[in-house]
Amino acid sequence: MKNRYGWRVLAAIGYTSVVIHFSLINLKPIGANPVGEIFIEIHMIGEGFIVHLMAYCLMGYLWKYSGLSSVRSFLLCFLIGMLIEVLQSFTNTRVFSLTDILANGLGSISGLVLHSYMSPGRRRSSGISSSYSLII
Repeated sequence: MKNRYGWRVLAAIGYTSVVIHFSLINLKPIGANPVGEIFIEIHMIGEGFIVHLMAYCLMGYLWKYSGLSSVRSFLLCFLIGMLIEVLQSFTNTRVFSLTDILANGLGSISGLVLHSYMSPGRRRSSGISSSYSLII
């Protein structure tokens, strides 16, 4: 029997590998101005949350698309995010952050929700009747 999810699993593994790689390397330029670095880090707090949210949204989507259940997809993404944060505490250029963990979890859930809305098996209906059936 042909495995129809093979390339989807490879896409999820590849993307996850890229996220892990860029989460653990130093992205700051060598010899940068320390005052400028402090400003950039303060300025990037909100943007960093959005970046984590988007990265893990795509990761959650890809793992769900690869054939995993929603619970397993979420747990895998969340545990990978936790592992990355723990590993970052052992580097000189990265730090452990609870807000990153929160963004990772919310992003994973967002990816699963996005997948459920975009899945081809989802019945799409429009009009008042679909809203009315939810009330009943």
